[in-house]
Amino acid sequence: MNNNNSQDIGKQTADQLGQIGKSAVKNKNVRRFAAKGLKATAKFLKFFISKLIPALIKTVLSFIGPYLLIIIVLIVLLLIVIDGVASFDFFQMGGERNKAEELFDNTIKTVVVDRTEQLAEPLTSQIRGQQDEFPYPPVSEAWLQKLTDKITPSWAMTGILYSYKNLKHVNYRPWHKDFSNTAMETSGDQNAARTNFYNVINKEYDYYFNHPSMQVQMTMGQSSGEKVDIREETTCTYEELDEEGNVIDSRTETTTKTRTEPLPSREIVLDATLLYSEAEFAYYWHDTEWIDSGETASENCNTKTFKKYHLYLIDDGSDPPVTHDVNRLLSFLLIDNPQGKLARLVKVKDLEYVIDMAQSIDENFPKFTIDYKGLKSCAKGGNISMCIGQFVTSIGAFCSPDKEINESSWNSTFAGAGVLSSYGSVVLEKAKKHGIDPVIFAAIAFHESGFGSSPAIKEKNNPGGLMGKNGLMIFSTLDDGLESMARTLHNRIINDGLTTIEKLGSKYAPVGASNDPTDLNSHWVPNVSKIVAQLGGLTMNCESYGDHNGGFPLPVGDETFMTPSVGRISSNYGPRWGRMHYGVDIAKKGAGVPIVAAADGEVSRSRRESSYGNVVFIRHNINGNTYETVYAHMSERKVTLGDKVTKGQLIGFMGNTGNSTGQHLHFEIHRPFYKYQPSNSVNPLLYIAPPSP
Repeated sequence: MNNNNSQDIGKQTADQLGQIGKSAVKNKNVRRFAAKGLKATAKFLKFFISKLIPALIKTVLSFIGPYLLIIIVLIVLLLIVIDGVASFDFFQMGGERNKAEELFDNTIKTVVVDRTEQLAEPLTSQIRGQQDEFPYPPVSEAWLQKLTDKITPSWAMTGILYSYKNLKHVNYRPWHKDFSNTAMETSGDQNAARTNFYNVINKEYDYYFNHPSMQVQMTMGQSSGEKVDIREETTCTYEELDEEGNVIDSRTETTTKTRTEPLPSREIVLDATLLYSEAEFAYYWHDTEWIDSGETASENCNTKTFKKYHLYLIDDGSDPPVTHDVNRLLSFLLIDNPQGKLARLVKVKDLEYVIDMAQSIDENFPKFTIDYKGLKSCAKGGNISMCIGQFVTSIGAFCSPDKEINESSWNSTFAGAGVLSSYGSVVLEKAKKHGIDPVIFAAIAFHESGFGSSPAIKEKNNPGGLMGKNGLMIFSTLDDGLESMARTLHNRIINDGLTTIEKLGSKYAPVGASNDPTDLNSHWVPNVSKIVAQLGGLTMNCESYGDHNGGFPLPVGDETFMTPSVGRISSNYGPRWGRMHYGVDIAKKGAGVPIVAAADGEVSRSRRESSYGNVVFIRHNINGNTYETVYAHMSERKVTLGDKVTKGQLIGFMGNTGNSTGQHLHFEIHRPFYKYQPSNSVNPLLYIAPPSP
């Protein structure tokens, strides 16, 4: 009797587990359970069952008969189903599928990968076409492949949106069910099915991959300044004849003429954006050797022509400068992906689950840190864009590996900052002008103005809480208010040496000040520190210094670069005479004033130019970061193109060549490379100590 009861219990358990196993994948509640992102619950169930198996085995061995094996098998099957739920079961592989359905699902991935890899083709074709004709050397195909690999977004982003769309659909029905009856008996059947599936899926994905958000965006410029030097060597033979026409004497004369002609300007790619990937391309000037361009004959003269080209080429000798903008990636998932049959917007509550799944199926999916709890809480207010800017906490959210501010990402942090919402670029410009960290500048402005909503900023254009003799200062425009605030921060940080948030706060918002009767200043340091962390951390123009607890020691005289000459600063970096002055001028009288390399590197340019006069460019790689320094107006150059130089090595002497009004060194630093109309320039005095007289 007991044995029968035991067998009945075992049979009942097996039947119940069997029903669960058959219905788990088909049950929309299970799918909705996954779609809601209850990852922790799924993991708990998985853990619970994995612990339950040994206990059940121990129990059933004592009293269950023939159903033991069935129970164990069904428990394992249920574990697999739940594991599939916890990992989004990307192509519905937890359910029963025939060969046709399985092939269809695999073909979805093939199409997504193929179409994703094609996204960068317009960019690489444009770059290749810039240098596909003589006299331009072809762009390295290996470099173009690296560019493609780095700028192409992860296929998992598209794949996971398809999976997410299905899992969130109330009346879910796998796409492969439309092709369940496809013949698969022979290899010919399978090849035909694969081709048909590919064509069907590819056509359906046209709307998605042709969407504007999926197209590479390129900023174009012109290669003005290219030229060709032409040298013509003409040799003429003159013969003296007698009356009968015989040569009685001959002489040869050779003349050489040179001239320079401009080359037509070309359209070149300056930078490109593809979904969340961004690249800003570096160019350099290249002089060819003299090239034999042929010979012509005219009567008694032969002319040989040689040409030397001065070309502006893309830098394909270093890794493509591609960075990932996490804000763009999250905006795509949450706000502006191509919704339709194969994709939908991800809900903030499901974002962590979607990101985890994408990272698990493609190792190339970007890695970053998000404060999901904070993001969910912030998103309840409705401004998801602003929330993304605040709660993506990975270091470098606004800074690329080449230490350039990612301006589009930066501006997104201002989207919900009241009257400051359109001033992201202005903050960057003024931070650069005054040599201060843009993050500390923005964080203080956000704190002092209540994220652009305080009466002081709205009524008095005072974003920094600046005080005068009669209380809060009044400015005619917000631009003026930001300018005064930036100048004040420059004085406190650079002139006074207040190089931590704590030190800066002690002067900027001193606790116990007579004009702070309610002790608001006691919140200044913790609040500013918090906002700094939300913005990705202090960067000092996108280079990390100090610890993560508020320190931002300035790189003045940090010996990354040495001061290249002696003398006085005769002109600073910044606006001058109605235009931008991209370097500092160091002036000293007398002959033979030496100029040395500011750091180890390689000479990338050494020649005489109309503006810079005798000029030397040197490229440096310092701690994995690329820089290029410029030394202009020299009287004499001591290095040539391609020379390896060491820090402190003599490279020339101070002079007055080119567009110059007196003997001096014009010194520039660029990150990562010199760029025409030098938008990559930085204030050299943030990197070198002031010169000695």
